[in-house]
Amino acid sequence: MKSPKKRVKMLLDNNFQPDVRVYKEARFLVERGYDVEIIAMDKKNEKLDKQDEVMDGIKVHRLYPRSKYVTGLINKYKIISKFKMFIYFIWLIKFGCQTKTYLKKDSAYCYLHCHDLMMAALAAIILKDKLLVFDMHEYYLKGDNSKRDWMLQKILTYTQNKAAYIIYVNNFQLKGISEENRRKCIELPNYPDIHLFKEIDKTVTSKIRIAYIGAARDYMSLKFFIDASCNPDFEFRIHGIGSSYQELKKYAESIGKNEILTGTYDGINDIEMLYRNTDILYCVYQTKSANWQSAYPVKFFEAILTCTPIIVNKKAPYAKMVIDKRIGFCIDAEDPEALPTLLGNITIETLAEMKKNLYDIRFDYTWDKKVCNLLEIYKNDEVEG
Repeated sequence: MKSPKKRVKMLLDNNFQPDVRVYKEARFLVERGYDVEIIAMDKKNEKLDKQDEVMDGIKVHRLYPRSKYVTGLINKYKIISKFKMFIYFIWLIKFGCQTKTYLKKDSAYCYLHCHDLMMAALAAIILKDKLLVFDMHEYYLKGDNSKRDWMLQKILTYTQNKAAYIIYVNNFQLKGISEENRRKCIELPNYPDIHLFKEIDKTVTSKIRIAYIGAARDYMSLKFFIDASCNPDFEFRIHGIGSSYQELKKYAESIGKNEILTGTYDGINDIEMLYRNTDILYCVYQTKSANWQSAYPVKFFEAILTCTPIIVNKKAPYAKMVIDKRIGFCIDAEDPEALPTLLGNITIETLAEMKKNLYDIRFDYTWDKKVCNLLEIYKNDEVEG
């Protein structure tokens, strides 16, 4: 067995299908001799047949806080879904108890690397004897001075105080962090892994293919995308599922556009081909939430790496970069006519020029250039224990 200093437990609030960012971090550590086990919360019992598996040397152990009885009630009485936040906290507490029991059987580890706020807060409360790494994947506050924000800020501050290290993806997340806690912070942006994109040449097609690739959460932006699909010169696709997927699917079916939504995909094995079949990436979000006002989504950098021109919200933090480097287009995300108007003016020549500009910077924003920042946490353990 490896030394405890070479053993890492990761807590994750999804079932790891895999979660691409988590996979990339875990694989980096495994390649450097660490024993990494991800303890994943399967909230929907989707992987009951795979409680334990190993993926590229990464161990995965899934726990199931959702009982069959509760699942039956949710399916039978839709009104229960209105209390999903309350139900989530019950599952979270149960997952915490399951995790504590599971880790008692294997306590010879040093690092507890927690992905996102609730996993880190949980660890700070119930698992206090390990080095806590708080991996902040996003900005957690809405910025609306609500009771929800007040509560989350309390949890966030408590967790940051308890953490030995804090990982952040962009500078906006440093807002409100104390000077003492800032000294714990390590930057690890959401850049794509170059090894997942070995082939970037586009496949041949008669139409210009425009696609959204990622979690289908922003209903309005994606509805505008579906509405624009009447343009016969373009092929429209939405790859991925999310909180708005079922509503979007229902809407697409109502207007005879069933083929636009393709459903889930494997973020490791499918992502290269998705971009090879995409000529323009639709990367538009409403900017009403603080997270979307500040986020630099990984798909933005995937588009750069794969030389795929990008359409973004003109209010997005990366809009200026799109304009200055001439790598895409900016539109008003709240105007339903903005996308159809833009598509009517796009030419093959314009896209070719943008692809050339993208090619010149394609290696500037890659995971391999930043992932070594993890060694600031695991710096003393490079020698095999």
